[in-house]
Amino acid sequence: MCYRYSVPGPDTIKKTFQVKLSEKFERRYHVGAFENLKLPVITNEKPKQVQLFNWGLIPFWVKDEKNAVDIKVKTILII
Repeated sequence: MCYRYSVPGPDTIKKTFQVKLSEKFERRYHVGAFENLKLPVITNEKPKQVQLFNWGLIPFWVKDEKNAVDIKVKTILII
């Protein structure tokens, strides 16, 4: 995933993908990947609904929150 991204507004996403929104979000330009904003995502499990997820670098084999937080902290460079 790119370090910087833009999030289209909810109306654009609803019209383009013909989906329902599960949560509110705002249009954003030039967002840094590590700002911890939730991103609108359409999943295979719910293809007609937009859900919001956090972007992260947590490997699939991490099974508990403590290890996930430890790995997350080591993958974010804050200047």
